[in-house]
Amino acid sequence: MVAFTRVLHNKLEEQLKRLLTDENNGLKHKKTGIQITHLHVETLKNFIIKYKFKSVKEEIKFFKEIKPLFFSKLIFYVKSFNVETKKPNGSDRAL
Repeated sequence: MVAFTRVLHNKLEEQLKRLLTDENNGLKHKKTGIQITHLHVETLKNFIIKYKFKSVKEEIKFFKEIKPLFFSKLIFYVKSFNVETKKPNGSDRAL
């Protein structure tokens, strides 16, 4: 399980880093970040549904350490997207 989640998290980080260099548009960047992160969270979820934990300790490690790595990214991009969409219209001075 640890190897799978490590590889999945590395892929997520790599895609998000690439996104930072590719897109400068704030709203589009956040929306794409949500899509990428959501895809990885779903992959993790599907894996864990089928996975049988070897011990209680391993299960605790997953829920306390591994899962938050993925969900923290999703929460960040969702909240950033909400801030970006609720920003008032106007010039830079007005903002």
